[in-house]
Parts: sequence; structure tokens; C-alpha cells
Amino acid sequence: MKNKFLYLLLSVVANPIIAQLNLSGKIVDEFQNPIPFVNIILQKTLHGTMTDDEGHFYLKTEKNSGTIEISLLGFESQVIEINEKTKSLNVVLKEASNELEEVVV
Repeated sequence: MKNKFLYLLLSVVANPIIAQLNLSGKIVDEFQNPIPFVNIILQKTLHGTMTDDEGHFYLKTEKNSGTIEISLLGFESQVIEINEKTKSLNVVLKEASNELEEVVV
């Protein structure tokens, strides 16, 4: 009886630890320059983060899989599937080709 209680207690305590996702990485542009302030959002959740001045980010969430969206104004957004095996990402963002047209007043 004592062993069953201990097993139950350990499974309840260890389950949330196992079900976590710790994801880190770096986001750069096409010329390998780090991009600061890029948004990284785990879709369908409230979990997200932003890159630092050197383009590095760290995201910790209770979910162990999902889809992240990486976006920044002026760059093409990327959507990447992640799971518990994904530990690190190195992402290259391409500049958006939205050219402004000339406005004549």
C-alpha cells in the first residue's frame, strides 16, 4: 500500500515536469545579422517571447508540442511545427518584398 501511494505521488509530481517544452534559438536575417525584437508565439496559447538584442530567444511552456509563429514587421512570417524533441532553432527571416508605390498628390 505504501509503494502504491509513493508511485501515485511521484507520477503526479513528475507529469508536469515531463510535459514541458524548453525551446531556445537564434533568429537572423539573410546576411546572418541577428534580428532583435522578433515575436515568437506558440499558436492557440498565450505563450510567447521576443528575441533579445543578439537575436536569441528562450520559450518555456507546459505544452510539449505545437506550432510557433515567428514574425516581425518588414519580414516574412514563418510557421514551424515543434515537439518535445525540438530543443533549439536557428531561423533565417527573409525581408518582405512589399514595395511602397509612389503617391502623387
